[in-house]
Amino acid sequence: MRISLPFHASGPSVPSGPHHGGRSVRRTTAAVTAALLVGAGALGAAVVTSGQASAADSAADHLMVSQVSDTEDATGVSLVRVTGSGTSDGATVKLPTAASGGNRPFTLEGDSSAVGALARSADGRYVTLAGYTATPGSSFASVPRVVARVDGAGTVDTSTTLGTSFQQEKIRGAVTDDGSRFWVTGHGNTSSPKGGLVYAPLGSSTPDVLVSNSDDDDNSALNNTRVVQIADGGVYFSSEKGDAGVYRVAGTLPSSPASARLVAPIGSDGKGPVAFTLLDRDPSVPGADTLYVLQETKGICKFSLSGSTWTSRGSISGTSSYTALTGLVDEDGNARLYAVDDADSKNKVVRLTDTAAAAKSAFVDGKETVTTAPSGSAFRGVALAPEPSGDPTDPTDPPTDPTDPPTDPPGDPVGTPTLKLSAAYLTGAVDSVGDPTVTATVAQSGADPSAITVAATASSRTSVARTSDVTVTGTGSTRQVSVAAQGVGYTDLTLTATGVDGRKTTQVVHYAGSAAVQDAAATRYFTGASDSSAAVDVGDGYTVVADDETNQLRLYDSATSGAPVRSWDFTSQAGVSIEMDIEAATRTGDTIYWTGSMGNSKSGELRPDRAVLYTTTVTGSGADTQLSFGGSYHGLRADLIAWDKANDDRFGFADGAAEGNIPKQIDGFNAEGLEFAPGSTTTAYLGFRAPLVPPKNGGKALMVPVTNIDKVVKGSHATFGTPITMDLGGLSIRDMRKNADNQYLIIAGTWSAEDNSEPYALYRWDGVPAHAPTLLRSLPTADAGAWESVISVPDLSLPDAQVRLVTDDGAAVLYGDDTASKDLPHTEWKKSRITTFDVNG
Repeated sequence: MRISLPFHASGPSVPSGPHHGGRSVRRTTAAVTAALLVGAGALGAAVVTSGQASAADSAADHLMVSQVSDTEDATGVSLVRVTGSGTSDGATVKLPTAASGGNRPFTLEGDSSAVGALARSADGRYVTLAGYTATPGSSFASVPRVVARVDGAGTVDTSTTLGTSFQQEKIRGAVTDDGSRFWVTGHGNTSSPKGGLVYAPLGSSTPDVLVSNSDDDDNSALNNTRVVQIADGGVYFSSEKGDAGVYRVAGTLPSSPASARLVAPIGSDGKGPVAFTLLDRDPSVPGADTLYVLQETKGICKFSLSGSTWTSRGSISGTSSYTALTGLVDEDGNARLYAVDDADSKNKVVRLTDTAAAAKSAFVDGKETVTTAPSGSAFRGVALAPEPSGDPTDPTDPPTDPTDPPTDPPGDPVGTPTLKLSAAYLTGAVDSVGDPTVTATVAQSGADPSAITVAATASSRTSVARTSDVTVTGTGSTRQVSVAAQGVGYTDLTLTATGVDGRKTTQVVHYAGSAAVQDAAATRYFTGASDSSAAVDVGDGYTVVADDETNQLRLYDSATSGAPVRSWDFTSQAGVSIEMDIEAATRTGDTIYWTGSMGNSKSGELRPDRAVLYTTTVTGSGADTQLSFGGSYHGLRADLIAWDKANDDRFGFADGAAEGNIPKQIDGFNAEGLEFAPGSTTTAYLGFRAPLVPPKNGGKALMVPVTNIDKVVKGSHATFGTPITMDLGGLSIRDMRKNADNQYLIIAGTWSAEDNSEPYALYRWDGVPAHAPTLLRSLPTADAGAWESVISVPDLSLPDAQVRLVTDDGAAVLYGDDTASKDLPHTEWKKSRITTFDVNG
């Protein structure tokens, strides 16, 4: 079965291979680098060297994803081509479901995430996967297992079967070095032939068992393997059973029985590695030096090579639902990882980048959805897509892409210009001031970069932004690209760099425009997240912002729209595994206190991780701010409920927090404000969004003083002072902040609102429990988002005092497509609004 498909190239081209009949075969820089690969994988990926693709341009990454129908029966398999930015990258390859010539049917168990692993070949020309010769809808229990090989042109070969190997259990992964032979993993039979790793030449039906133990042997790991890859001239495989970890088979690409050595122990029986990728990140270490292992129930764990020992570098939070993994090293030396996230029903491919050095703990600033599986289907494996062979004499070679730049003749003094973008995605708002920008870097061999012009030459939707709305400033090799939105929605803006001799290259900015807002001139946007929930001033106009959908803290310049300067994630230090729903924060000296809402989920499920109170220590200030973890306490919710019970259940905390009750109701349980009492560093007021007191329309807002908060994070149970109720016009507390003169500002909003369509108001207070707050002004409604945070409090005695407030835009539909901001596929499109207001209205 032969399927010929065009190969879609992107990025600058360089010549590759000999000349034949006057035609020069050309590939992208990424393609040439891929030809030097020494490993293979996804669910076991290739060792990829620096220069594979620009760190800022994931669109240059070419991926292949295995897709199945979500059914318990045998189902057909499609290999979907997609770029790292989520755009289609060519025709889908459908594997045969019936015998044809030498090819056998190929199916998978549709409802199992343990099958369908993809691996890229060591020479970069193929991807491989293992499955069953059952036809769709039939039983796969006792049919022969089969290996599929797919090349860069989409040609499929399923002629290799495995006799009775793995016939009693699952087959999981396959890899090849050059397409002529395969190493295959799975759960070996309990009787002959055993084997968790077998070897099979192309087209054979009688594999050789290389590594084997029965489930009764001391090391059953070697009979129950997950995925396999080739790296540094050797075969590696993973197992989640017995001595769980990553193994290397003795010898160089063995074809006969061999021993295997555990090189990276991880997890325990049943909780070991299900996927891994080896990368070459450190130029001073020969070969693969960084290992990312996807451990069942835990997520991605990082290891670095020190001598002959793989040393653990911790794990990446929020990845426990991942089931597949591959990666590459970008030109900045960062590890760009692609994974399949099988959480709930949102099966999708995600992208994340570890910017920490190879021998440092992983640092990942956000995870982006690349593509989501269609309804009724699921993704199983992900790998870098195979490159075409490049042999111009092969009649199946894909045709030259007509958009490729012309071949540079020998001796030509200049080359084709290059254009690299700091980000492929950009957001803006109608009538906004100072929207985020993209940096464009240009170059041309043999030419002065100042001679290169950059301009927008096309827009896919001019109602959102026209080419005339794109402004490019700067000279030399670095330019700044800004866009003035004309309307709401999305458009692809083509940027063209024109060098000397008229040579051109293009890149696309995927732009999203949101609607105009009130006070547009005083508004800026924090991008990279949309669920801003608490903000703390760290000096020089910089703010640390919490996000209630993730556990990341991000540092922003409050005066400028754009991405965070840096971020931190203290999930593991705080002892939690899912989002903490951080809703409130306050600072005293160099210590910031952060607390979760302590409420249930929106469906009423108990969420213990939301009860965490923890601290961070601040060093530096402004753009140089750094945070380190202090301490944490998980019992504040329980202490509050016990205290209320001991006082006649006056606020109904136990009922409001009971399983089945949602937090955002008038008698719910949900905290969203935290600030110290006047002159104190030990007593902090905890402000509640719910309940109202009494729990009815017109009820009062509630504060509870925590009188030993400094000791709570060191392990002491919380103690509480006399509760405070205050009249906020029937509204509850959404945030509060004070200044050094004990002047407080309180954001008041309804207990139910997810946006600012309902009333919000700003109140002043002096922090004295017996004194009533004073209404300063109402806050604008009708725009997207919910008023959520006060950054800092100015001197309220000044007539021209101004304050900056931040919105939570997570539930907001910003771009007119019914997609909530928190669910947008690209972090650059997610944003929260920061607006400066006159305090006195």
